[in-house]
Amino acid sequence: MRKRVLLGILVFFIYRATSAYPPYIMFPSKSAVSTTGEITFQCDGSNAEEGGTIRGGVVVLKGPDGVVRELSLTRVATSGDYQYTYQATTNVSLSGQTEAYFAFWDDTTRATQSFKNTTEAFPPPANCWARTLTDPTGDLENDITDPKLDITGQWATYSDHRLYFKISHAGGDWNVGGLWPPYYSWVAFVINPEAASDTFYYALLYCKNIPGVIGPGLWRFTRGGSFNQIGAIQQQVVNDSLVLSCSFDTLVADRYFGPWPNTSGYLVVGARTDKAVSLSSTLRADVTPNQKFYPATLIINPSAINHPPVISDYNVSGKKSVFAYTFTINYTDEDNNLPTIHKVIANGSEFDMTAGDHLYSDGAIFRATVNLDMPLASFGFKFFDGRDSSNIVFLSANEPSFHNPEVAPRIAQVYPNPFNSTLCVSFASPVSGSVAFELYDINGKLVDRAVFQNISSGANNYIYTPNCDLPSGLYLYRLSGFSDAGKVLYLK
Repeated sequence: MRKRVLLGILVFFIYRATSAYPPYIMFPSKSAVSTTGEITFQCDGSNAEEGGTIRGGVVVLKGPDGVVRELSLTRVATSGDYQYTYQATTNVSLSGQTEAYFAFWDDTTRATQSFKNTTEAFPPPANCWARTLTDPTGDLENDITDPKLDITGQWATYSDHRLYFKISHAGGDWNVGGLWPPYYSWVAFVINPEAASDTFYYALLYCKNIPGVIGPGLWRFTRGGSFNQIGAIQQQVVNDSLVLSCSFDTLVADRYFGPWPNTSGYLVVGARTDKAVSLSSTLRADVTPNQKFYPATLIINPSAINHPPVISDYNVSGKKSVFAYTFTINYTDEDNNLPTIHKVIANGSEFDMTAGDHLYSDGAIFRATVNLDMPLASFGFKFFDGRDSSNIVFLSANEPSFHNPEVAPRIAQVYPNPFNSTLCVSFASPVSGSVAFELYDINGKLVDRAVFQNISSGANNYIYTPNCDLPSGLYLYRLSGFSDAGKVLYLK
């Protein structure tokens, strides 16, 4: 009974911490490294789920010498295909491997990737940690004043088989208590957002070992009050911070943890402290908002073979009477390198093209609508991934395919991605009539369907509005009769 009282309060307060919605990190990418070492980083960040505003973002680099530096990310545009996209350009060493990760934050929450603890050292090297949160001082609850229970920060990293967390506090020691209460505990908690049930939470618990009651370890809690220790933890105080580690394999193997890797790519993490004033009464001291931790690292290897990008499936449509034309083309890069140059050349003038899809390894449709001062006489496309140019597509008015370019049934793009109200679907159809836009969940189940009527042969633009109450998440989309499909993130 004493054990249930002590842990039941812990479970309740971890559940209350799940109301925050940190930003998303989506489609992290980079260009190829140029011959001079220049590289461009790009990532989509959004917290439209809560209607908030991203306050900042960085890409963090670790060079061959192990030195870590941060670059501020700049928002590319406030609307259109790049309204959620952030970018930075710098130079990296040509003599060895560079690692990188992205982080975004708003007023109270943070989403971050991290460097990988490749050697699984414990404690991890200082240059492996990524900050997951900064917590204000002086926010202790229940009239508790002990600064050692006042959380000020948390960091995370990962390896192939383990998760690692570091917690800092406002001062004092990490003493868990003596023979009699009070007892003190610190927790790093982990939640899989794609678990089948939202009632399960996992905690790396650092506390006094009271046989038959409670002890340090990896615990699974539920909102209903049940709990089980599922594994051991590593624990050590390093430079006034508490370092904890658990087996990632043990978490993933637990039947309630949910799928991993999951489709969203992140874990919900945070920290809390408690003071047990007796064996039957525990008071929460401090708890942080939920944060998002993406165990992922970008690797930049300048000496690796770079696969040149490929462009294909061009399409041109427009009103010749007013010299307005829309161009689309598919850009594919086997290395997922973003294009640093993405232009259409019409009648000798260059125009930037944009894409709502920022995953380049499986193809992204770039488009541009341009107004000319005379009928279109020639056009071509120019794409460059930072090191290599794409193949060349260039047509002039005396070529038969210029006047009648092949129109394949293809989805040009959907945007914005992510979306939270309506979605613009651009596609090319070889025939007129109607077509169905279908949305599937990650398990392949059809969840929504909308019929686009009166489509024309050639380029089309239609607006899709969900016909049902969709939960936030990742979905697959396709048009009936079309071979291609894609992914879109819905933020409620």
